Amino acid sequence: MFPSTKNTDWQLYAATLIERLKKNPDLKLFEGKYPGPLRGGRQKEEAKSPSFIAALNAIEEKAFAPLHFDGEDHADDLFVDDEAPSNHALPSRALSLAIRLAQTFGDDASFDQKCLGQGKLAVLTCTDPIDIDTLYRLIAVTLIPSNCPVTIEPSHFTGFNYELILLFPKNEDGKISDFNFRQFTSNIYAALEQQTPCLIILPTALTLPGDLLELLPAPIAVSPLFREGMAIHLRESHGIQNDDMGEVEAQLPDDKEMASLPFRSIAVALRNPTARGVAAALKSRTEPRKSKSPTLEEFSGSSPALMAARSMVADLMLWRDGKCSWDDMTRSVLLYGPPGTGKSHLARAMGNSAGVSFIQSSLAEWQAAGHLGHFLAAMQQTFAEARSKSPAVLFIDEVDSAGSRFDTDDHGRSYRRQVINGVLEQIDLIMRHEGVLLVGACNDPSALDPAILRAGRFDLKLEVPRPGIAELIGMLKRAVPDAGSEDQLEPLARQAVGLTAAEIDAAIRQARSTARGAGRTFTLNDVRATLNISTKTFPALDQRVALHEVGHAIVAVALQLGEVSRIAITPQGGETYKLIQKNEGLLSDIQAEMTFLLAGRAAEQLMLADVSAGSGGPSGSDLAIATNLALKIDTSTGLGAAGPVWRSETATLMLHDDYQMQRVRRRLEDAQMTAEKILERNRRLLEDMAKVLVSKRELSGRQLEDLLGRVEPERGEGTTLRGQRELNNGGFISKSDGIGDGDGFRSITK
Repeated sequence: MFPSTKNTDWQLYAATLIERLKKNPDLKLFEGKYPGPLRGGRQKEEAKSPSFIAALNAIEEKAFAPLHFDGEDHADDLFVDDEAPSNHALPSRALSLAIRLAQTFGDDASFDQKCLGQGKLAVLTCTDPIDIDTLYRLIAVTLIPSNCPVTIEPSHFTGFNYELILLFPKNEDGKISDFNFRQFTSNIYAALEQQTPCLIILPTALTLPGDLLELLPAPIAVSPLFREGMAIHLRESHGIQNDDMGEVEAQLPDDKEMASLPFRSIAVALRNPTARGVAAALKSRTEPRKSKSPTLEEFSGSSPALMAARSMVADLMLWRDGKCSWDDMTRSVLLYGPPGTGKSHLARAMGNSAGVSFIQSSLAEWQAAGHLGHFLAAMQQTFAEARSKSPAVLFIDEVDSAGSRFDTDDHGRSYRRQVINGVLEQIDLIMRHEGVLLVGACNDPSALDPAILRAGRFDLKLEVPRPGIAELIGMLKRAVPDAGSEDQLEPLARQAVGLTAAEIDAAIRQARSTARGAGRTFTLNDVRATLNISTKTFPALDQRVALHEVGHAIVAVALQLGEVSRIAITPQGGETYKLIQKNEGLLSDIQAEMTFLLAGRAAEQLMLADVSAGSGGPSGSDLAIATNLALKIDTSTGLGAAGPVWRSETATLMLHDDYQMQRVRRRLEDAQMTAEKILERNRRLLEDMAKVLVSKRELSGRQLEDLLGRVEPERGEGTTLRGQRELNNGGFISKSDGIGDGDGFRSITK
C-alpha cells in the first residue's frame, strides 16, 4: 500500500522538492567533453553555493535535453544559479511527479536510507513508461545529493568512484522496444556485479526475467497523485491560497478515484484557468464510471458463482481494512458457461461492489497488438496495470483462446506453447501480489491447459448458467419496478426460462425503445412482446421433453451418480444439471454413466412407446458421449474384449469395423434397457415429476430434492465416469443438443 497522505511531513517535503525543481524547471542535464559521472542536484538546504549537474558521460541524444551550442567550448560552464527565479510555470508532469515522490518517500532521510549507502539495491516502479525520462531527471535534480557521483551509462560501471548507479529503460513515446528491453536487462545484470548502490526505475508493464526478479528486492511503487497532492499541485499551478485549499480539496475526487486517473486526464483538466474548474473536470471524469457499473446487490438468486463472487468481494474489503490475511482468501475464479449468461457482467459487478479498480482485457485484445512479442508485451502490460492499481479486480475474457499444450492440432503448436507459458507466468506473478482478484471467463473450460486450470492459478471453476426463474424475476423487477408482485412476474419468467441474461437484457432495451418511440409508458407487456414468447402451447412436445429430462434425473439418483441440481424446459428443448461424483473407473462405473445418458431416451420409449431425436445431435449429445464410452471400453480403458490394449483410432474409423459396431450397439441397448427397468420401478414418480415440470418449466432447490427423495437407490455407492476432462473443483459442463431448433434435449453434467 502507498504511504498515508494524512502525514503532514510529506507535504512539507513536497514544498521542498518543488523549490528545488524551480531552480531547474526544465530538468536539464548538461553535456561535457569527457566521459565521466553526473552529480545530483540536491544541495544542503542551508548552503548558498551554486548547484550543478555535470553529465560527462554522453549517452544517446534522446536521453538528455538538447543542448544549444554557439560554436564556443562551454565544457566548464556547468552551473545553474540557485537564486535564479523561474520565469515560467513548472511543467505539469514534473510537478505532479515531484509531489508523488514526496508522497512516496516523505523526506530526504527516507530516500537516502532506501536508495543510497553501501550495497543498497532499490527498485522504483511507475505505471506509465512515459514518466521514465521525467522521473529519472527529477530524481537527479531533486533527490540525489550534489556530492553523490552517479552513472547511467553501463560502460562507466568501472573506472570511476561512483556512489550510485541509476538505471532505466529507454523508450519512445512510452513504448519500450525489444532491443531496449534486452539492453536494460543486461545493464541490470552488469550492475548487480558491482558493489555500488543501484537504483532501478522499472515500469510496472515491464516484466523482467524470473531469475532476475528473484534477485531484486520488493519494489517501491511511486505513489499515485492523491487528493491532497492534487491540491498542492493546484496551489502551485493555479495560485490558490492556503485559505482556499480546504474548499478546493473537498471538490476533488477522492483518493481512489484520483489514483485511477491517468496523467493525460489530469493534464487535460489542468487546462482549465481556475482551480475550481480543474476540480470539476477531474470529478466529471470519475463519475460516469460509477453510474454505469452494476453491483452484486442487483443480482438475484443464489448460484455458486454469485455466492463465490460475493464472498471474494467481502474478503477483499476485509483485507483492505486489515481484518483478513491475503493468504486466507480465495483470490481467483474461472467463470464458464454459454455465451450471454453474464460472466463479464458479474466480474464487473465484483469490482464495483468492492469499490476498487476494474481492469478488463482478453486474449483477442492482446493478439491485436501484433506478432508474438507484441502479444506478450500487451499481456504483461495488462497484468502490470492491475498490480499498479491494487486493490483491483482483473478480468480476463476468452481465456479458453489460450488452448492447451496437449492439443493434438500441430498447427501453431510452438506459438500456442509460448502463449500459454506467458499466461502461466503472468498469473503466477499476480497471485504473488496482494490486492488483486483474478477473474477469468470462457465458454469451454475443457479446451484449457491443465496448468492454467489448477488451484493456485484459478482456485475456483464455477459455471454461470442461464438464469432460472428466481433470477429472471429479479431482472424483470429491476427493469419494470412497478410491474407488480413476484407472483405477477412469475408467468413471464417461466416462459423465458432457457434464455440467456444477454437475450433478456437486449429484449428489455428494445422494449424501452419501442415504448419511447410510441410515446407511451414502458410496461411489462412491451417486454413480453419483444421476447416474442408465444402464448401458444405445445403440450405433446412439452410432455416429451419433461419425461426425457425427468428420466435422466431419476436414473442419476437411483444409480447414485451425483446430485441433480436443476431440471428445466427451455425454448431450445430441455436441460438436466448433475454434479460430478468421482469414481474408481470400473467397468460398472462406465456402464452406469451410459445408463444415465440413455435414460431420457428410455423414458420416452417407456411412456410414449417411441423415441425422438432428442438424445442425438452433435459431438456433445447424449448418444455421442455414450457411444464414445462404449467404444473406449475396448480401445482405451483395457476393460473390453481386446484386454490391456490401447488404440488411438477415431470413433468413426473404429465403427467401420462391423464386429466393433455390434459390440458398441449391444452395450448401448443394454444401457437403455437397464434405464427402462429403473424407470418402470419409478413410473408413478416419473409421471408426477413430468406434470410438475410441464407446469412450472423449472424444478430446483427444495422442491426438486423432495421429489427425487422418493427414488430408491439401485445399488451400493455409485459414481459416474466423465465423458471429458474434469475440472479440479468439479465444475464441468457437458452438453448434448438435439437436432432442430426447438426439440433438442440436454443432459448437462457439471
